[in-house]
Amino acid sequence: MKWIVVVLVVSMALMAMPLYAAQAFVVLAHNRFSETTPGSVHTDEVADLKTVRCSQINRALRQNQTRWSTKLAPYDLETFRRTERHLSSGPVNQAFLSTDERQALVRDLVAAVPQVIAGCRENPGRQYVDYLPESVRQAL
Repeated sequence: MKWIVVVLVVSMALMAMPLYAAQAFVVLAHNRFSETTPGSVHTDEVADLKTVRCSQINRALRQNQTRWSTKLAPYDLETFRRTERHLSSGPVNQAFLSTDERQALVRDLVAAVPQVIAGCRENPGRQYVDYLPESVRQAL
């Protein structure tokens, strides 16, 4: 929904602006609304993933279950999506792993989601990465 509003606002604004101003506006809007801004450091995201506690995963699962709108599948939670994004398109992984190896890591992550959730429910004080498969942990 937010993207529809952004597209409508941008398209209306672009019609009223000169070309050079419209180009600057589009770049600013992209930087403001993109998940990772150009030039951002991915190592910060990896460091954040390594510090996620199981209690945060449990809280996100509870919030997902109490939604009135459509519920997300467990592997669509933000932490799992960020982990998947790092495995598939992180700069270090892209430089040193083939596409097939990165896809295998993502498959390992998706297959391990039920075990990660079960482990986090049993031990909310543990780190999220403690329950990831060894191959995924090494790639982080």
